[in-house]
Amino acid sequence: MKEKFSRYTFTFLEAIDSSSLAKLMALSDKIFIFLPNNIQAVPIPLVLLAQRKGKDLKWVTTTSENTLQSTLSFSLGVWHERAPIEIEFVVASNEESLDPFIAFINAVGRKCLRVNLTEPLEINKVVSKINEKHPIVANYTTA
Repeated sequence: MKEKFSRYTFTFLEAIDSSSLAKLMALSDKIFIFLPNNIQAVPIPLVLLAQRKGKDLKWVTTTSENTLQSTLSFSLGVWHERAPIEIEFVVASNEESLDPFIAFINAVGRKCLRVNLTEPLEINKVVSKINEKHPIVANYTTA
């Protein structure tokens, strides 16, 4: 039986590969992948895998390289306002600069976690970290 969860994941294209995307897809109801403005193409295996998620996977473009983190932060804020508070947020990124924003989202009552992609990404560990009182960072890689 599939575990019931309500979780949105936000990540940068540079932070994932097909293996990590497959794991994030199993973990998430919705996925937002942020693309740099200078991207020429998304790897075909990644696109083919992403198509399985259908409308629940969104590609988000930016206008300049400097705004990639800003666009992700803004999107977190928008979805924090739109989504029911029960929906958990996961940010799959090594960017520590996002931690204050993630801490704020936790402080106002939503579970939010930054998954640091430097150790194996194991779904059970991510879920248990999310279920802690106010997690901010968990260390995982996509290997």
